[in-house]
Amino acid sequence: MVKISIWSEKLISIIGLCLVLAGLFITSFYNFLLFHSLAEIFSVAVAFALFMLAWNARRYMENDFLFLIALGFAAAGALDLMHTLSYTGMNVLKIDNTYPAVQLWIAARYIQAITLVLTPFFIGKRLNVPLAVAVYITTVCLALGLIFFWPVFPVCFIEGQGLTPFKKISEYIICMILATAILFFRQKQSTIQRTVLRFLIGSIVLTILSELVFTFYISMYGFSNIIGHFLKIIAFYLIYRAIVVTGLTKPYDLLFHKLQKSRMALVENEKHLIDAREMAEAASLIKSDFLATMSHELRTPLNAIIGFSEILGQKTFGELNAKQARYIDNILTSGRHLLGLINDILDLSKVEAGKLEIELSRINIKGLLENCLIMIKEKAMKTGIKLALTVEKELSSLVVEADERKLKQIMFNLLSNAVKFTPKGGKICVAAELISNFDENIFCKDAGENIPRKNAGENISRKGAKAQSKSNDVQSTNNNIQSSIVNIQYIRVSVTDNGIGIDPKDQDRIFGKFEQIDSTYARKQEGTGLGLALTRLLVELHSGRIWVESEGQGRGSRFVFIIPLGISD
Repeated sequence: MVKISIWSEKLISIIGLCLVLAGLFITSFYNFLLFHSLAEIFSVAVAFALFMLAWNARRYMENDFLFLIALGFAAAGALDLMHTLSYTGMNVLKIDNTYPAVQLWIAARYIQAITLVLTPFFIGKRLNVPLAVAVYITTVCLALGLIFFWPVFPVCFIEGQGLTPFKKISEYIICMILATAILFFRQKQSTIQRTVLRFLIGSIVLTILSELVFTFYISMYGFSNIIGHFLKIIAFYLIYRAIVVTGLTKPYDLLFHKLQKSRMALVENEKHLIDAREMAEAASLIKSDFLATMSHELRTPLNAIIGFSEILGQKTFGELNAKQARYIDNILTSGRHLLGLINDILDLSKVEAGKLEIELSRINIKGLLENCLIMIKEKAMKTGIKLALTVEKELSSLVVEADERKLKQIMFNLLSNAVKFTPKGGKICVAAELISNFDENIFCKDAGENIPRKNAGENISRKGAKAQSKSNDVQSTNNNIQSSIVNIQYIRVSVTDNGIGIDPKDQDRIFGKFEQIDSTYARKQEGTGLGLALTRLLVELHSGRIWVESEGQGRGSRFVFIIPLGISD
């Protein structure tokens, strides 16, 4: 039904146009002046209607493509109106024999052609409307002044001789300008509604034919003059179809064409995003397969290398000379370093992929910390480092629900670093306390946010770690936990050493991947640069925060983390 209605509307429009043309053709034989007046008034009415539409719709348009055409045609229409009134035989204006009607025609066509050739450059851009209106008004007034008041405008028609060379050359120049306008519109066809573009180009082509026909007549009432006006009527009708009808009956198609293009671009972008997501998922599967392969293919021979090196180092197969013992020790040290790197990479990848989940169990915090110190005790004793543990009395006998394995991994990473970067004879202190009061500042994201301490009336400003990369799953876990933690206890654990310390400029980056302290002592330790990054992610997996405090190199360090803990009955 819709298609039938559209075709019926088009058929009625075509029949109506044909009837108008037929009536004008008959009128031209009866009274040429009447024919000429009706033809010109039609074009003037279209020009002014176009301007009225554009003027009232300008606030809703994102570019002034339509308004510039309307303004230019309104200016040409004003001159066409004067052309009609000053036409030979009308006797409306008192004029001499210079035939100003032809001069006004040429001036109007120049304005029309120049407007059309400039319009494509304003598609998608804003127009200085007051300036443009002022320019066109000035141009029209100047043309009228040069023709009527200061008769310096070149003569275009001489009675008995016909058109002057200036008029003919001007028509050809106008045709070339219009042809150039077609090329410019074709270059911008992706930004113009197809129907509008088709009507615009059709109108310009007919205008070119009209101008060429107007180069042949000798008499102001000649037959070529009639044909030229017919072509002009059809050309203006196409402008009417392109702008006025489309603008009035389908305003959203015309004024919001860019919105339709944006929707198409959005659909295209959505398709690209879906493709990108599928590629990312495929890459994630490849990564998982690679990590599984690395876990098996690298760990298996590496464990054998480490195991046999330990056996050789224990002199199971006989005594070793100094050189052999040194080589065995190098193999063992390098093997353990590589195994630690592989383990850290695998654990880090699991956390970032969201495959590492919290497994709650009933644990005693004091017992967990004591076990962690026992794990590191032998390594500390080799360098004469003293270990100390301070647990708040209220926390000593408390049984909580937490992920024991991950808490041990957090503590082991922090203690290993403390032992590694504390010189011989140093001291490492571990302290734990319970925080009962909830404060959202505990979950601050920025380094400089305040972290509350138990029974303290003021907040102590801490420097925290900037999270460099968080998986969506970790963030989701954090949000879910934080939404229900108002009545949960919090534990605050610190690991303090009197080791090499950390420069303030390094404190914001040491929790990143493969980040290490730039110092001679630190470089000797051959760390992987992944321990603290993994520790940070494990703490954040518990919906906690971790940061470091240090006054600078040689002043020792203090690593602190806070996590919410559920109390077990």
